[in-house]
Amino acid sequence: MTAHNMAGETVNSNPDHLNLDDPSMLRELLLRYANRVQKTEDQLTRALPKAEAYDQIIHATGYISVDEAAKMLEMKNARNLYRWLRANMWVDKRVEINTPRQEIIELGLMVIRLANLPNGRIYAQPMFTPIGIDALRKELAHTKS
Repeated sequence: MTAHNMAGETVNSNPDHLNLDDPSMLRELLLRYANRVQKTEDQLTRALPKAEAYDQIIHATGYISVDEAAKMLEMKNARNLYRWLRANMWVDKRVEINTPRQEIIELGLMVIRLANLPNGRIYAQPMFTPIGIDALRKELAHTKS
């Protein structure tokens, strides 16, 4: 493998044939590795907020509403997420209510929480578990790629 040093001279960058006594070779190696380290640090800096958000999801102890999940997953709105959930067999729409499918509940991805409405009626609200949010995030990433 060959490379060029700062003077434009061809140098052998094969580790078996490195001349560590050559200052120009050492300078080139140090610059190359410094660039790699800088790129890696930049990637980590960009990934840190996502990693922190991911940790919050995984370690969450409560359930997450579809509205909250849509925001966390940077979707346009909850309606789009419901549309995706129906198309991908996570929920069924029955009598104007999106209900998680039984197999999704059994897998521990979603639950149904009962909520009281101001008018006294009881409302069944679909909620994600932390495991469900993680699985959803992975499936969304897979369908986008």
